[in-house]
Amino acid sequence: MTLESHWDERALESEKPTKAGPEVSIIKDFIVTLKPKKVLEIGMNYGRELKELEGLALLHGVDFNQKMVDAAKVYVKGKFEKADARRLPYRSPQFDFVYTDGVLSHIDPECVYEAISEAIRVSKNYILIVEYLGTRQGRNTISNCKKFTWVHDYDKLLSTQNVIIQYKQTVFFGSDMYYIALLQKLKFFRIEKSEEGAVETVVVPEEKKHRFEIKIGKHKWGIG
Repeated sequence: MTLESHWDERALESEKPTKAGPEVSIIKDFIVTLKPKKVLEIGMNYGRELKELEGLALLHGVDFNQKMVDAAKVYVKGKFEKADARRLPYRSPQFDFVYTDGVLSHIDPECVYEAISEAIRVSKNYILIVEYLGTRQGRNTISNCKKFTWVHDYDKLLSTQNVIIQYKQTVFFGSDMYYIALLQKLKFFRIEKSEEGAVETVVVPEEKKHRFEIKIGKHKWGIG
């Protein structure tokens, strides 16, 4: 089975849609707290999670599989396009909140940095990453046992990006371990100095007193 045919088959799930997984409650918590007007999901599948977010913001989504895009247009109210995560079809930052859920883990290590950079580029403010880190095989053993899946070092990948991490945690959904990080984009300004030329200065966003109530099953974390 090829990668393309694998996702063609997954698109058929939209004919008998199932409830979104526990990750969507985390995504919704962040959106309710941050109140973005315009949201983009990268790798939206057939829109299973976006369906749970209807009414909270203007919803947009991209997926590299045309069957997924076609299914999402029927299933969810929003604007959806076929696009590669490494080359998003937006010339400038235009989304208040951009997120991925279990998408970067399906991009091979040679390309994943590009995908993260693109997610940050098209965001005006926040980026949320919810990504697979492996499956618990025993008490202390984690391994990757899924098709077309890679486990990435997200801390390392984010260390050279134009963001600060506002929230970070690793959690288990059943036996699967996930990396959750809310990023806020930094802004760059150029200041002219006499005789010394241009100097680039980093301006850190104003810190906001948000408190996130992250709920997963019976567990709840208060972050603030």
